[in-house]
Order: sequence, then C-alpha cells, then structure tokens
Amino acid sequence: MTTRRVKAFEHGLVVNPDAQGNTVIMLHHAGATAASLLALARGLPSHHRVVLVDRAGRGVRSREKRVETFEGVSNDLVNVVAPFTDRPTILFGHSMGAMLAHELAVELLSRGTPPSSVLLSGTHPTRSELTDLDLSASHVVADRLERLGGTPPEVLADPALLELAVEIFTDDLLILRTYTAPTPLPPGTGIRHHLWLGADDPTLSVLDDGLWRDRAGVAAEVTLFSGGHFFLFENPRVPDALAHFVSTETKPPEKRLATTPEPPKERRP
Repeated sequence: MTTRRVKAFEHGLVVNPDAQGNTVIMLHHAGATAASLLALARGLPSHHRVVLVDRAGRGVRSREKRVETFEGVSNDLVNVVAPFTDRPTILFGHSMGAMLAHELAVELLSRGTPPSSVLLSGTHPTRSELTDLDLSASHVVADRLERLGGTPPEVLADPALLELAVEIFTDDLLILRTYTAPTPLPPGTGIRHHLWLGADDPTLSVLDDGLWRDRAGVAAEVTLFSGGHFFLFENPRVPDALAHFVSTETKPPEKRLATTPEPPKERRP
C-alpha cells in the first residue's frame, strides 16, 4: 500500500506534496475544514498532488480574520490556489465548496490558468434553503445539522462539540446569505464539467444540470449516487469513483476518450 504523505501549509493541507503528476484542488462544504476531505484525498492516485484548502478563520487558518462575504471568500481562495495551477488542474468542491469551485474556475480562466476539469458535488448555483433558517436559534441549526447527516455522532452527543459545530455552520450560512448568482462561464472554454448529486438530497430541487446551464453557462455530465446531501462520505462507492475520475480526467482528452471506460456510477437521470 502506497503511503500518502500529508504536509500542512499556511492555507491548508497538501497530500503527496512531492508528486510530479497533476494537481487536484479540493474545497470543503459548509461547517467543515480542509481536514474533512482528507480521507478522500488519501484515496486518490499517489502520483497526483492534492491540495485541501481552508477558508480564512478555519482549520490551519483559524487565527486569520474570517471573510464575511461569498465574493470575499472566493477572491481570497483564488489567490491561495493560483500557485498550484502550474500544471493541469482539477477543481473539486462539495456543496458550498462546489459553488466556490465554479467561481475559482472562472477567475483562473481569466488569469490564463484554467482548470482542465471541474467536479461540482452536492449543490446547484442558487441560495440554499438552509440560509432561511433562524440562525439566531442554535437549537434550530443543531436540528438541521443532525437531519442533514454528515456530522459525526460523537459531535452530536457532546454539548461542547455540538455548540462549536453549530457556530461554524452558522458562520458559513451567513456567508452564503451574501451569495446572489454565479459568475457566467464564457462559452468555448474547453473546461470539462461534471456534476455529482445525491439522489435523496433534501437540499436539491432538481437532479440535473439545468440550473447550472441556465445560470452559469455550465453544461455538466451528471452522475447520481444513492444517498443524501453527504453521499460523498456515506456511499461506499464514492472513493473508488473519485479516484477513477481523477485518473481519467487528467489524461489528454483524445487519449481519455479512446482508452478509458465509463466511471463507476449508480444511475443517470
């Protein structure tokens, strides 16, 4: 079994920092840190460099002042990831992280270093109904956290840990309240887009790429997985599917089409 070396840097974590392959940049969901994606990152091919990015005020950046707007977070993160785009790059984000991944892709394109592929997981480019929660009532936020899934049972059972989880989740929902609309992607960019969704995700109104096409100019290949909003961590097929995706998407397009099978999938809409 190949050992995956993990190195902390000032804005997050890097798995396989000395790898000579391509770069995979991973953006975490609301209420989490870069470390929440570490298990998935360790399962990716060892010849790729995997960069897990924390938002300001979170994880390894906990001493930094938090950024209060979605646009501000996006502007901050694009400067964090830009030095890692010196080679073919895949952008991956789950939920809030996917919305940010899209914005980073647009900005990196304008800087002349676009990603080769973007994998958007568990979200659409709209304001989530979660932002309509009464964020002043911690018990309401805690109940929603539990019903969404994705929060470890030991956190839910420990009042101090649950209080911290609610605080972090609330902070991100306040940021999401400032989200208005995605930045449209110019046509003909050559960036490949993929959309992974949980078939039983209660936060989604549709299970296709229609909203991404209409609002962001993104036409994505859609894959549905069994599971809810956090299918990414709950569905045992996801780690292999993600490793397969990274392996195929970082090959030149013509070679990819000629030699690689369809990635593991559960069903398509």
